[in-house]
Amino acid sequence: MKKINKKTILIVILLLTFSYVFSQLKVPVKYIKIEYIDFTVLTDVDIYCDTFEQGLSYNTILIKDVRSIEKFMCDFYKAQKDTIKDYHLDVRCKIIVFYNKNQIDTICLSRFGYCYNNSVVFKDDKFIDFVGRFIRERDNHFVYK
Repeated sequence: MKKINKKTILIVILLLTFSYVFSQLKVPVKYIKIEYIDFTVLTDVDIYCDTFEQGLSYNTILIKDVRSIEKFMCDFYKAQKDTIKDYHLDVRCKIIVFYNKNQIDTICLSRFGYCYNNSVVFKDDKFIDFVGRFIRERDNHFVYK
């Protein structure tokens, strides 16, 4: 019988650890809730992510089918993450991602940028256009440009 050396045991342990860590990163999404107003709406004051629902008449889309969730999340993760300095979002769309493990992520969009979980503001016209088209496919009256 061959002797198992320490290197082999270490490699197996590392592989098992990495596979566990990567499996934990990909938490399945239960559903996505999109709250939005037309992106062309002008307001007297900026709308912040935390107060989006207060005092606004907004529309809601629930995404529960797996294909749409996968498409949405894929485009979000592919989005460029170019940081915008000294820019405060004037929110027109709030996206809440509900995961199976009772985790929630929030993405807020303006016409020019977006933030993820109230952190840094990013600019990615492709992602903002994707969200606008995504909503437009479900709401013929929605205007985002």
